[in-house]
Amino acid sequence: MKRESLIESVRAGMGQTALAMAAPAATPAIMSQELIVIIDGSITIRTVLEVNLRHAGYACLSFADGASTLRWLCYHTQQNACAPRLLLLEVELSDMDGYHLARQIRAHACWNTINLIMLNSHDRVTDRLKGQLLGVQAFLSKPFRVEQLLAVVQDTLCDSLSCQPPEQPKAVNEL
Repeated sequence: MKRESLIESVRAGMGQTALAMAAPAATPAIMSQELIVIIDGSITIRTVLEVNLRHAGYACLSFADGASTLRWLCYHTQQNACAPRLLLLEVELSDMDGYHLARQIRAHACWNTINLIMLNSHDRVTDRLKGQLLGVQAFLSKPFRVEQLLAVVQDTLCDSLSCQPPEQPKAVNEL
């Protein structure tokens, strides 16, 4: 099966998540937008995040586990493509915890500037401190509102570009 027909059949049948796994070489075309990679074990959460972030103008890819994400990042790096600007990373993944994945991302020279936002169903101070030690820029505790998500994403991306700080800084207990 030709690569183009594989891409079309995957796109028609399974959406962007499967497309990224089946044909990672097809993804650099979306790099003109801000690329956000979503890593969460729940298809529902991934879908909700993708729909809302795409609606806000971001390009998205999503993965259900850390291993798939690392494979895609390795392939993407080998193709000399730009790294994604942001990873939305669930703490509780099926194959490794999000902290382990964050550690691996921070250890790689090509990936250590990727912004990280951790998603967690718990709101514990120890989780936030652990993330901060790994260079995580922000936390979102589930459940969260779409407005919170978009504000944290925008603030994180703006901060990484040294934009003017937001008028009201985000409070740790409001994430």
